[in-house]
Amino acid sequence: MDPYAEQLKKLFKKQAPHTVNQAIEMIDKETDFRLKPSACRAFLKKIGMKCRRCGVVPGKAMDDDQQRQAQKAKEWTIELLYLPPYLPNLNLIERLWCFVKKQVLYSKHYDRFDTFRNSINNCISDLGARFKSEMQSLMTMNFQLF
Repeated sequence: MDPYAEQLKKLFKKQAPHTVNQAIEMIDKETDFRLKPSACRAFLKKIGMKCRRCGVVPGKAMDDDQQRQAQKAKEWTIELLYLPPYLPNLNLIERLWCFVKKQVLYSKHYDRFDTFRNSINNCISDLGARFKSEMQSLMTMNFQLF
């Protein structure tokens, strides 16, 4: 693989593979050599490519399949992330509803249901204009788990 190292390094700088399997396919296409995953990892390390840390969020039940998956993840140094069943901060609609409640309900009293409903509707229709900056920071996939 050494004769192709510089060519592949340039290719991977333009279009980095996301997985070892993708790197194997790219190497095969460029050189007509089919590497095993372990040899591919060693080659990628040799040309200075870094592996990214990745994680998997498995289901809660630990049946036989999941135990095998956990064993494979350990072999491949994939971190398993066990999350609680309900995480409102991961759900964008929960964030939106929390924002609307804060705008409409906190420290406010409505004598009539129609007034309350209109207040919610007005808040929701103003999300893109009046609350644009708040929505841009709130509606992202950046979150903190603790």
